[in-house]
Amino acid sequence: MRPTVYLDILFLTNFIADFFLLCLTRKICKNKARTWRLLIGAAVGSLYSVFMFFPDIPLLYSAVCKLLASGAIVLVSFRAGRVREFFSLLGMFYLSSFALAGTAFALFYFTSLGPKVGAAVSNGVFYIGVNPLILLGAAALYYAFLHVAERLYTKRLAHGANMHRLTVAYGTKSVQMHALLDTANSVSDPVTNLPVIVCTIESVKPLFKGEDFYTRLCDVEKTDSDKIKVELVCDTPFRLVPYRALGTCGDVMLAFLPSRLDVDGRPYERGALIGLCAKPLSQSPRYDALIHPRVMVNL
Repeated sequence: MRPTVYLDILFLTNFIADFFLLCLTRKICKNKARTWRLLIGAAVGSLYSVFMFFPDIPLLYSAVCKLLASGAIVLVSFRAGRVREFFSLLGMFYLSSFALAGTAFALFYFTSLGPKVGAAVSNGVFYIGVNPLILLGAAALYYAFLHVAERLYTKRLAHGANMHRLTVAYGTKSVQMHALLDTANSVSDPVTNLPVIVCTIESVKPLFKGEDFYTRLCDVEKTDSDKIKVELVCDTPFRLVPYRALGTCGDVMLAFLPSRLDVDGRPYERGALIGLCAKPLSQSPRYDALIHPRVMVNL
């Protein structure tokens, strides 16, 4: 008996699966794509799965067409600034898909669940006649498992690579980011002698969203203007800290005193300033902060 494929279930099932895979790709690649873009990308992937109803058009199932469809999904879902970043996202999307598909096929191979849930493969499209809520729950469980595994792996990897998880709080808001221990960072506040942890403005902007100076803070990120920096010091939590980078003249950066600072989940209570840098600290989105070595010594 040939299985019956329902168009609405096919679309919804693939939509949930594609959205989950795009979320997983975003998390692993540490991309900052908006959720609404991932929803559109998942819809594009679901539309392509509907092509299984046109078996008389073999071109739709060729390797080239599948690659083009996957590329379109990634382009719609993520904003890749460079070609290398695009192929990195595309490769991770495929790896996530293979991991999920391999898990499903392994489950059907070692159990008799396949025929019971109406699993079928047609023209390269994986179809499961199962309640989408069950699929959503299974995807959430799988995502939670990978999240825990990723955190454990990252923690072990970070320990050997001087990478740490930094939490910065101001008022009732907090942000998390990956930070690199920079042994060459010697920036300190000349008045209080507090060490300065350098962060990108992009990473700490959520702390000040809704404040009346938020627009000017965004302007600093765009122009890195000394004039705006001086204006921001008045009636704001910011102060100016002088610094000098290697091979450059002296300059000043905006800095503020956080209400709470955690490094790898451990609170740092000796006090440190958060200095703001308008430019990215690395070419890849691996880290958004540089930790002062004195912070790690006194942690």
